[in-house]
Amino acid sequence: MSRSKIEQHNPQSATPSSLLQMMDLYPPGSSSRDLTCSYCHLIQPPRTKHCHDCDKCILQFDHHCTWLGTCIGIRNHCRFWWYIFGQASLVIWTVALYIQFLHVDMNGSWLKGLTGLTLLLPLIVILIVLLILLMLHTYLALTNQTTYEIARRKRISYLRYEMAED
Repeated sequence: MSRSKIEQHNPQSATPSSLLQMMDLYPPGSSSRDLTCSYCHLIQPPRTKHCHDCDKCILQFDHHCTWLGTCIGIRNHCRFWWYIFGQASLVIWTVALYIQFLHVDMNGSWLKGLTGLTLLLPLIVILIVLLILLMLHTYLALTNQTTYEIARRKRISYLRYEMAED
């Protein structure tokens, strides 16, 4: 999964027609129908948030990824997961090659070994970060949650009731 594939499949932004289709799912008078974006002035279905970086409302907003320069939402969250998986796989393969290089070249010069270790340590740190990110987004996908909902759980109106039950 390449970065350009994620950028091409921007998350679905809320348009008046898509909002009308979404709002038909909620009964008249429910509190879910009363949210209006103060920036776009469109009715927001639950799990929609206005992204100030993209300047549009994103359905099932997860986060705005500064590395990719796009929002992660309902249409590209799966692609984002595969992107992280691909990057983690690539780093695992690179770490394995460096370890093999260090193992084979143990009788070589100490400078080559030091260079290999110097490059290997940041790769391991990057791998740990990628694996944590992959585990987080796997958990979020399996539990049907978003990063935004986890981070702002106490402030999101439709999640407050769920917290009171716990």
